Amino acid sequence: LIGLDFYGQFLGEKILRGNHNDPVAIETTLGWVVFGPVNPSPNPTSQVNCAQIENEIEQTLKKFWELDSIGIKPRDENPSQDS
Repeated sequence: LIGLDFYGQFLGEKILRGNHNDPVAIETTLGWVVFGPVNPSPNPTSQVNCAQIENEIEQTLKKFWELDSIGIKPRDENPSQDS
């Protein structure tokens, strides 16, 4: 996610334009960016994407997989040596 205050630093020289209401493509240092209308619709819809990192869950899963990969299990899963 790049804010508009930094967007200009990524812009390249090439711009591809079509006809009126066609998408526009702009070359950037990160690749091509395409924007604009694709299929005008009489019933406009909105879409929202949200990505969120849960650090606590991420760390817990990482620890689980690290322990699992070397064969360490909780005490109640280890066979008792007294039996």
